[in-house]
Amino acid sequence: MPIQIKSFTLLRISKFTKTQIESFMSLQIPLFTSEQIPLFTTEQISFFTIEQIRSFTSSQILHFTKTQISSFWSWQIQSLTKEQIQSLTKVQIASFTLEQIRWFTLLQIQSFTPEQIPYFTAEQIPEFTLEQIQSFTPLQISSFTKEQIPKFIAKQIKSFWSSQIEVFTGEQISSFINIQISSFTEQQIASFLPLQIPFFTDMQIQWFRADQRKFFKVIRIPIINKLKTSSLIIKENQIFVEEKIRKKSNQWSLKKFDF
Repeated sequence: MPIQIKSFTLLRISKFTKTQIESFMSLQIPLFTSEQIPLFTTEQISFFTIEQIRSFTSSQILHFTKTQISSFWSWQIQSLTKEQIQSLTKVQIASFTLEQIRWFTLLQIQSFTPEQIPYFTAEQIPEFTLEQIQSFTPLQISSFTKEQIPKFIAKQIKSFWSSQIEVFTGEQISSFINIQISSFTEQQIASFLPLQIPFFTDMQIQWFRADQRKFFKVIRIPIINKLKTSSLIIKENQIFVEEKIRKKSNQWSLKKFDF
């Protein structure tokens, strides 16, 4: 049988029926070559069972075409293993339809590597469910590019956990747009670390509503000059707090002060 599988031609593959495809055993699936995999039609792709999908090797997954990827049904998407997901290329990730994006389980979302996160398109990002957003790990969150950040819609912004807020990079913070800034909740605003606050631009500071500004918890220290000159309004009883600086790996970092 191994010899037969590797010898299948385009003509032979194109004639595979649903019954024939479903008859392939899991041990036979890895025997399809990189040249054969792109030959399956989208209809034929839909015939592969959960167990068969899981049997494709990571190297085989690389050879699925954009059209084939976008034809996966929900149960096929959700059958992809961590190893298979991490083998997906930039082109393949961008090929997932908006509906397919919502089909990924939370564990699958966490399987994407930091290097793959930038591959999600501007159209795909707003399709992440709130549960998916909250499942992103800190390392994944910090891997979104400054071009991707503005694509998160208001309800997604509101869903970020405090632990996710704390890992936004300076470049990401500076890329937030007006509607995102106004969407931050009281708890989220209070979660921004002192080291992050200077990265808000003067324009972004203006976008914060007055009722949002009071929730900033900051430690004023001389090295953060922007805090002194920005239009950010800080309550008087929050201005005079003890300076706390912690040196780590020859770099300065700041602790968040709990009021």
